[in-house]
Formats: sequence, structure tokens, C-alpha cells
Amino acid sequence: MAPEYKIRPASIDDAREIAKLIAISSDGVATIEWHEQAVKEACDPLDIGERTYQNPQGDYSYSNATMVENNNQVAGMLLTFGMPDAKPRNPEKRPTANDENVFAPYIYLEEPNSWYICGVAFYPQHRGHGLGTRLMDLATEQARESGFNGLSLVAFEQN
Repeated sequence: MAPEYKIRPASIDDAREIAKLIAISSDGVATIEWHEQAVKEACDPLDIGERTYQNPQGDYSYSNATMVENNNQVAGMLLTFGMPDAKPRNPEKRPTANDENVFAPYIYLEEPNSWYICGVAFYPQHRGHGLGTRLMDLATEQARESGFNGLSLVAFEQN
């Protein structure tokens, strides 16, 4: 029998799971981003991520996340928000391997005036059930409802 999955809006109680799944979807880049603050506070980078997603407002908020559950356990999530003010791409300023900023390759990647898929991830045992397709359909619906005509996302080669 195929597992039954439930898709629901995230709550503040999901903040740590969102942080874990964002770490997966970003291939660890989010953890690097949280690391400096974690060192200052002598805590785990996931603590910083959790606190980030506990915020009820802003782009990086549980309020922009959708959770997927199986048997009342988080299986995955989708984090989306509008990018009305994203900077247009400038090919002359494309980041290079010599840039010192670890985030340089990710600058200017979001498509202006798009609905941005900031993260979509599933724990390994929940992959291959068509859930990613369901969440992409949901993101398309969210974009339309929010007045955006397109989606954008940053994908890593390994995923």
C-alpha cells in the first residue's frame, strides 16, 4: 500500500524541520550562512535556522512554508515567496570562482518578478512518490494567486 501524505500550511512549531529541510535543499549552503552567528552564540547552526523560520513575517518565515506529512511525521516541505524586486541579471557582473564571498555564485540568480521556490526538499525515505510534482503544482497555483506569471528556483547539479 502506498503511503498517505498530507499537505498543510506550516506553523511556528515546524521551524526546526523547515531549517533541516532548507539545509538539505541548499546542499548545506544555508548551514554555512547560519554558522557565523552560531559561533557567536555558541549554538548549533540549526538553532539559528530554526529561529529564522520562527519569524511570522518576512521571506524566510514559516508562514511561507508548506509541509508534507506522513503518519504525523514531517516528510518534506516547500518554501516560496514573491520576488518583485529581484535584481535583473547582469552578465558582465557574473560571479567567478575567484570571488571571496561564498554566496557570490548565488547573487542575481532569482528571476525578477517571479514566484521564488526558495526550497523544496524531502527526507530520503519520502522521495519518489510524486510529492515534488505536487509541490511544484502548488507553487504554480501560489504564483498565480499572488499575481506572478512565472516561477524561479536555484537548483544544484546533484539534485
